[in-house]
Amino acid sequence: MYRFSDKDYSAIWMQCAHQGAELNVSGDYLQCPAHGSEYDNRGQITNGPADRNLRTFPVTINKNELFIDLRKI
Repeated sequence: MYRFSDKDYSAIWMQCAHQGAELNVSGDYLQCPAHGSEYDNRGQITNGPADRNLRTFPVTINKNELFIDLRKI
């Protein structure tokens, strides 16, 4: 999960879209240790071999609580 502002968050499934390896966090980007695919902190692919973005989840804010809807793709 990344926080961009008080009302802007990104919840990302940390599994590479290429072959499912767990991603490593490196600053504002995510990297696959298996084959080098890279993603930005919103889950958008920036470097292959993966050919699709990461799975993300809607984040809502209610007062001081964050809710991540894991049912939606």
